Amino acid sequence: MSRDEAARKVYEENLAALHSHAVRLNTVDSVEGVAKATLEIMEQVLGEGLIAFQLVEEEGLVTVYARGLEPPKTPMPLDGRGVTVRAAREARTMYVPDVRDDPDYIDASVGSRSELAVPVRNDGEVLAVLNMESPSVDAFTDQDIRLLEILALHVGASLTRLWQESKLLRVSEENVSNMLSGFERVTRMLRHDLRSPLQSINNAAQMMELDPSTAAEMLTIIRDNVKYIAEVLDDLRTMTTIRTLVKEPLEVDALIRRLMDRRILPDDIDVELRLQRGVKLRADDTKLTRVIDNLINNAVEAMPRGGRLTLEAKVEGDEYVIVVGDDGEGISEDDLSLIFRPFFSTKETGVGLGLTYCREVVEAHLGSIEVESEKGGGTVVTVRLPLAEP
Repeated sequence: MSRDEAARKVYEENLAALHSHAVRLNTVDSVEGVAKATLEIMEQVLGEGLIAFQLVEEEGLVTVYARGLEPPKTPMPLDGRGVTVRAAREARTMYVPDVRDDPDYIDASVGSRSELAVPVRNDGEVLAVLNMESPSVDAFTDQDIRLLEILALHVGASLTRLWQESKLLRVSEENVSNMLSGFERVTRMLRHDLRSPLQSINNAAQMMELDPSTAAEMLTIIRDNVKYIAEVLDDLRTMTTIRTLVKEPLEVDALIRRLMDRRILPDDIDVELRLQRGVKLRADDTKLTRVIDNLINNAVEAMPRGGRLTLEAKVEGDEYVIVVGDDGEGISEDDLSLIFRPFFSTKETGVGLGLTYCREVVEAHLGSIEVESEKGGGTVVTVRLPLAEP
């Protein structure tokens, strides 16, 4: 057998051994496991020596595992010196037959004379570097280089698999988190929207106990509030989005009167209604009812020591304008810029979804909502809706 044939046979045996050992890379479940298995394969196929597995991180090359070499204590900057750094930066194999002739070589005081650095790549991106050094000059053959490059292909596939699995896990965790966040949002909105009618039902029941003669009137209030609660829950059941509106001809002045009729307000709150009658616009009755109910709730809660609640509805040009005002505690200038942000609230027990919902519904009607207020000077909320369909 000639020398070339013998060398070819050795190469084929090493190649078969490499592929056989590389199967192990498909079973490891961590980057550290890949690094450790890679060094073992390098030793089994290419022989024991000075070897290292370096991972490309944002801060530079980080040595995960090394044998026979003293790894750097800090990451090696990708714009700095080092044969492995150059391999990572240029994304190609670097073989230095005599490191004394290479200005990039970093002497680790282990007596190295030759160095082979092979980048691990995936879709053109360098993920890691496999490094071998030897105390002999020109220690690595073309076959050694080819074997290490083939191993780098296996390592690249294994690292890519791990990172894809990690990405899928993160996406799965994010989906669960988003689902829980959405559930919490729905729960908070229900608490917010149902608190007022439930309070009105409770007040009506107490009034009936105190004065049985009011039973007929109180029962009407209870039925109206139960109907409103059912509409809110039905809106949730059908999974209707904010921007999916069920528009119908609507007299907003009648809507406001209906809302006020089913409320029992504190005795120290006076109500002033200035409602232009008989004007119709096309709007979603259920959603607009919730908007105005939210605004009334906010106004009443802003006057814990009593005050005046003003409700106005009128035509201005081609717009229908709804105004809800109070002379309560008001909102500071800093808070005023945040009031439409989800989950922001100035109330200790508030959930911060009322005005967010109001703005979304009004804008879905192609309208606008603005709030004027100052601390200690009351608040005025103005809703403008188009009279004609666009």
